[in-house]
Amino acid sequence: MNSKNRLTHTNIILNTMCMVVGCNYKLLNMNEDNWYFTHMWTVETEKEFRSWLIDYLYRIPGAQRELYDRSHMNKSDCRRAADIFLLTYGWCNKQSDR
Repeated sequence: MNSKNRLTHTNIILNTMCMVVGCNYKLLNMNEDNWYFTHMWTVETEKEFRSWLIDYLYRIPGAQRELYDRSHMNKSDCRRAADIFLLTYGWCNKQSDR
């Protein structure tokens, strides 16, 4: 079974990250160099996803265990975890037209 077909918290998070930019997670090749350059999001979209991710991690101890081997993360821990996740896996930001 393809690991993207398993219902894991990692897959839920990455699928949601793809959905907000109109990308099909199952078709995304994350083994490809610079895969994170294939789509972009606005600063506002990134902020909305970050907020969703913080809440997801905070409310679901199973996600904390799967991703961080912890099950009692406070909101501040979840903010730091979301920031690290976005630095590691997040899309690049679109440049604003000024």
